[in-house]
Amino acid sequence: MDIPVPGMGNHEISPIRFLSTSASDWRPERGMVQTMESQVQIPAPPQPLIRNCVSCGRSISWDANVCSYCGHDYRVQIMMGPPPPPRTLKPVIGGVLIIIAALLALGMGAMAMTMDTQQVQDAGVDIPEGMTAQDLQDVLNFCGAILLVFAVIAIIGGAFALGRKHFWLVVIGGVFGIFGIGMVIGAILSLIGLVLVAVSKDEFS
Repeated sequence: MDIPVPGMGNHEISPIRFLSTSASDWRPERGMVQTMESQVQIPAPPQPLIRNCVSCGRSISWDANVCSYCGHDYRVQIMMGPPPPPRTLKPVIGGVLIIIAALLALGMGAMAMTMDTQQVQDAGVDIPEGMTAQDLQDVLNFCGAILLVFAVIAIIGGAFALGRKHFWLVVIGGVFGIFGIGMVIGAILSLIGLVLVAVSKDEFS
């Protein structure tokens, strides 16, 4: 049935029709349904997270283990870790120079321990007044023993440099190689070897 609207007189309006007199049977007209649907805002679905493939640069899913374009496998990189630095000959050359310096120091130490007073004078070394031959021999034996100890430490450091292991032990060996003198040139060789070892620190384990 039509329901008149009070206050509108004889003007006709679009009536709300009931299928029956029961409130439970009431149905809105089509225009009302469209108006209600236009007022309801449906949220847009969330956009998937993406990233660029490190190999081909194309966009792939954030949680993708394998690139669907180039086949780059990210799981292998995670399991294997970063690649090791490239190996050079710098640690080997540095170790060889340190060992050579150590051998020169070893020779000087042995020479000092076997020299006598006459050989020292023949070498042009002035012996202080009041120093006996025994005192001179004691000094030479002491200096020779120190050079032998320095040489042994330098040899150990140079050997570790050849295997690229124990960086700080190699550095200590190079320092002792410098102080081992090694007929002067040995100190220079040990210094060069120490520099080569220092610039290749990343290659040591």
